Amino acid sequence: INLPQCAILNARAPFDEPKNILRSYEDRADDAIPHVESDTDEQLLVHVVFTSPVKIRAIVIGHRGGDSAPRTMSAYINKPSMDFSAAESTAPVQRFELVQEQPREEPAVEYPTKYAKFQNVSSLWLFFADNFGAESTQIQFLGFKGVATRHRREAVATVYEAQPQSADQKLTGEQTGRHHIS
Repeated sequence: INLPQCAILNARAPFDEPKNILRSYEDRADDAIPHVESDTDEQLLVHVVFTSPVKIRAIVIGHRGGDSAPRTMSAYINKPSMDFSAAESTAPVQRFELVQEQPREEPAVEYPTKYAKFQNVSSLWLFFADNFGAESTQIQFLGFKGVATRHRREAVATVYEAQPQSADQKLTGEQTGRHHIS
């Protein structure tokens, strides 16, 4: 994850830092690390940018439960920008119904993706539209399970010759197929 390029919209300061929820899987239950909380209403929009394209198998969400837990999450792949009106009017790649209470033995719940649609993901917008009745939404942890492809989308500089010129090539007699017989 390219953390400096990630962002959270409508998050209340000081709970507005992506590093608060985009952390290692081992730290998913660490209550000493601050959570993310929505500001003016219950909606949150999280932008996650990856260092190389990934194939996402599952999205992992951790929260403290109760009415402030997110209820629905919509995922949008490889969109250069997104705002709340676009998130509400654009069809997501996948919509998730989230659980209010998580199992006590596991501080985060894994939500499987439609794997065929989550290939070659460079960036991901997650829209948390509502919660279970509280004025604000809280998220403790956000993680991903999948595979990094290690391929980057970049322009390739290539020179094509319409007609190769023999003068450009320095060939020996063996390479040309001509041999002198004595």
